[in-house]
Amino acid sequence: MGVYCKGELIRQYRQSCGLSQEELSEGICSVQTLSRIENGRQDGSKRLYHCLMERLAKETESIYLRIEEADGRLDKYIREYGKGIRYWDGKNAEKALKQLEGFTDLTRIGKQAILAAKAMLSMKLGHITPGAARQMLWEALEYTVERPLQKDLGSYPWLDPESGIWCKAAETYCEENEFAQAIHILKSLHKNMKRGYRIPEKGQTLELIVLGSLTEAYGKKGEHKRAMAYARRGIELCRKEKSSEFLILMLWRMEWNMEKLLENGEDVLFTENDCLNMLRKNICLAEAIGKKREKKLLEKHKKEYYRL
Repeated sequence: MGVYCKGELIRQYRQSCGLSQEELSEGICSVQTLSRIENGRQDGSKRLYHCLMERLAKETESIYLRIEEADGRLDKYIREYGKGIRYWDGKNAEKALKQLEGFTDLTRIGKQAILAAKAMLSMKLGHITPGAARQMLWEALEYTVERPLQKDLGSYPWLDPESGIWCKAAETYCEENEFAQAIHILKSLHKNMKRGYRIPEKGQTLELIVLGSLTEAYGKKGEHKRAMAYARRGIELCRKEKSSEFLILMLWRMEWNMEKLLENGEDVLFTENDCLNMLRKNICLAEAIGKKREKKLLEKHKKEYYRL
C-alpha cells in the first residue's frame, strides 16, 4: 500500500494542473525550495503546504488525508487476499478478509482497502452483483477522494490504492460483458501512469496489474491479438523489474490467448506445440520460485486442455 509523502502529492497536483515549478512557487517560496520538497529532500511548514495547495485550488485537508501512513499490520493479509482472488482461491481470500475485518483502529486508507476487498470477494462468491460491487468500490474511493466519479480518470493524480480500485471497477464491467467500459478505464489509467503520477519505489507493480487486466479484458472480448500485445508488454516489464510472480501470470495469459487464436483457426506463426512448451516452461518457473498454488493451477490446465 505504501507511504505517501506530501512533496510527491504536490508534484502530482502541480503536473495535473499543467503548472511549472516557477508558476506554482511564485510569491510563496523559491523554485529551489519547491524542487527539494517535491523530491523529498526537504519538508515544509503546514503554512507553506496550505499556500501551495490553495494555489492549486485543492482542498488543503485532502493532502493530509491522503498521506496517512498505510497500516503495516494489514500488509500480510492483503497479500494473502490478493493471491486468493488472483488464483480463484475463495476460501483463502475469505479467511484473509475476515482477519482484515478484525482490525478496528484503522486509517481511512485501511478502511478503503478492506471495503474494496469485501466488494470483490462478495462478487466472486456470487453474493452480490457486479453492479453492487461497483457501488461499494465507489464508496471505498470516497474515503480518500471527494466525488471521485467527477474526476478526470486520465489526468487526476490517483494514488496506488485508488488506481487499484479503478482496476477492480474495470473487472466488474468485464463480469457484465461491458468490455468497452472496462478497457476505457484501464487504458485511461495506463495513460495516467505514463504522465508520471507514480511513487518511484512502488515502481511498476500497478502498471503490471493494469497491463494484466487489459490482457484479460481484450481476451474475454475476443480480441486475442490485442490481448497478446499487452501481455508482451507485461512480460517485458516483468523481466525488467525481475517480477517472477507477475511473469507467471502474464505468460499464462499470453499462452491462453494463443490457444484461443488456434481454436479460431486464425493465421498465426505459432503452433499448439509452441503453446504447450510455453506452458511447460511456466510450470518449471512456478516450481523454481516456490509458487505451489500457481504450479498446481498450470498443471491442471495442462491436464484438462492437452490431456497430458
